[in-house]
Order: sequence, then C-alpha cells, then structure tokens
Amino acid sequence: MIRYLKRKIKSIVKKRSLKTTDELMSAIRHECHRIEKTVYNDILEGKFDIYKSKVNFAQSLFNRLNTKQQADPSMQWALKILNAFPDIEESFVTKNKNSNYSFASNSPQVIYDIMKARRSNRKWAIEQPSAQDLHDHALQMIQAAITAPCSGNRQGVRFRIILDEEEKILLKGIKEHHCYSAPLLIFIGAESDVYYSLGESDINCRYLDAAASAMQIINYATAMNYGTCWNHFDKYMVHSRKKNTEIYNNFCKKLNIPSNIEPIAIIAIGKTKYVVPTPVRMDINSFILK
Repeated sequence: MIRYLKRKIKSIVKKRSLKTTDELMSAIRHECHRIEKTVYNDILEGKFDIYKSKVNFAQSLFNRLNTKQQADPSMQWALKILNAFPDIEESFVTKNKNSNYSFASNSPQVIYDIMKARRSNRKWAIEQPSAQDLHDHALQMIQAAITAPCSGNRQGVRFRIILDEEEKILLKGIKEHHCYSAPLLIFIGAESDVYYSLGESDINCRYLDAAASAMQIINYATAMNYGTCWNHFDKYMVHSRKKNTEIYNNFCKKLNIPSNIEPIAIIAIGKTKYVVPTPVRMDINSFILK
C-alpha cells in the first residue's frame, strides 16, 4: 500500500507539472492540510512513510516559490506544519489550538434568525447605497465567503464584484432582469487548475466550495439588511445553447475573467422593494432519513 501511494504521488507530479503559482500554492495547502489531519485521525504512526513523502513533496513545491510568494500568510501556515513534522501535535496543534468557541449566549438564535429571514428577492428598491458603500460591503461579504470550508484547503473559489451598469447589462439574454438590474452582483467561479493539480478524483469539489462560499455571502448580506438572489450560472447553463455561449464569452472578455475560471453562480444583492412571502417548508421530519 505504501509503495502504491508513493507511486501515485509521483504519477500526479509527473502528470501535472504544477506550473502556475496558484497551482503550486493550492497543492501546498492541500498537502499540509492532509498532513495536519493525521493528528485528528490518529494515523501518522501507521502511515509515517506516506506522510513523510507528502512533507518532502510539499517542501519541494514551497522551494519553487519566490520570496514574496513564500511570505503569503497561507504559505507561512503551511511552513509551520512542514517544520513541525513529525511532532505535529505538540509543535503545531497544541501551540495554536483554542480551548473553545467564544460567542454571546444568544448567538445561535441570532444566526438562525438571519438564516430564516433569508429570501430570494427579485424586486429592488429605488433608493440604494452609494456605489462606494456597495463595493465596501461586497468586500465584507467576500471576506465572509473565504472563511467557508473548502475541500482540502485548496482555496480555489474566485469572485468578481460587478457594479457598473454596462457590465451588468452584458448578462442580458442569459440571465433574467432581476439579476442584471440588481444594484450589486458578485460573480462566483472556481479556478479549475487548482482542482486538477493533484489528480482528477476531487474535481467536483469546486461546486461544493463555491456553494459554501455563496451561502456565506448570502447570510452575511442578509445580516446587513440586503436582499439576495442566488443565480444559477454554471458551465452547463452558459453553454447550453449557442447564444448563451456567445454572451458568456463576451462577458468574460469585457470583465477580464480568465479562461481557467469556471463559472458557478452570480449573487444578486441590493436593498429590496419588499421582502417576498415566505415559502412554506415541509415539516422537519420529512427531511430526516430514518
């Protein structure tokens, strides 16, 4: 088994040259995340040679980065894990762990109230915050989004803030009026190279990562008294017909969205004209498998 996994690592490195900085850094984060997990899964002793190989692999990737890239906070986090190996539990986890979460006693109810208040709104008020305020608030929402869980700590989700009316109207013909007329749009995509960099077994995780980020944006926006609407915008939709492909390609060209960014969603955000009626959910017992 150990020999098989070592050969698998070598085949991945050979198959994927890991040329771009994003690929290198994502692979380092991914491998260090897995190395750290050995503590929580109690498997380091039984699979020591495998994870020693991962340490050597991640270190070799780290050495390919320039000084500025190595100084990135996520790379410094990774370096701490590499330097702590094999005494990860004492030298890394124990030194950096927190005893518990610390929230106000009513925090769960507050969070639930925000989640429950969320609606998919499609009518926007005439009066809206200034463009600068919308931009600043979008940055706060994206800051919330990047705290979402992501597969293997790849951190491959990317965002584009859209405020300019000429940029929004590029979506006409592919998205409905409520989307391109919203005061603020946040495009969510995934850097596909990041998800292929260590093999193809986890490529669909890009959808999970983007969805988790989308909900962070939506919940944070709701807490700021904004209405939101999550708009489907994945590659199957944008390439479902020739017209859609043409509109999408023009959209990417005008907004400088790289070809390796796979589209997943667009979140429409703004002060609402009114809050739509609450759809009735099924009873909780209908959702629970027994």
